[in-house]
Amino acid sequence: MGFIIGESSRNAFMPRKSTVSKSTTATAPKAPARKTRTRKTVTKAAPVKTVSKIRTLKPVTTKPAPVSKPVEARKVTTKTIISNEIVAKETRLVKPDAELISFASYVADIRNRWNVHNYEIQELIKDCKNGFTAVKTRFAELEIQ
Repeated sequence: MGFIIGESSRNAFMPRKSTVSKSTTATAPKAPARKTRTRKTVTKAAPVKTVSKIRTLKPVTTKPAPVSKPVEARKVTTKTIISNEIVAKETRLVKPDAELISFASYVADIRNRWNVHNYEIQELIKDCKNGFTAVKTRFAELEIQ
């Protein structure tokens, strides 16, 4: 059952500034300021536990991943010489000896990545639905007045 706030009840629960009326009669003496209490704390000694056997962990040694240095492109320079003078100088890149993946394995890699993407989106939607139902049931348990 919902609760609709009308214009008349909108300010009914809001705090209001009190108005002081001045009177010509004598005022009552003010009460002393209210004192606040502080909580008393009790310190308890923590129970002492004895350990009969201590297990030591062996340090884990990991080898750093090999860092591949960028391979500088090989270049070939050709010079055109006419009567002991350099007329033209041309520099060309040489085809690298890198192993290229085949088109079929490239397509298979794209399909695998797409399948992983679809799975992650499916899990995201499932998590969103579970979160929504949890909030919905918790909200239904609350009584709003």
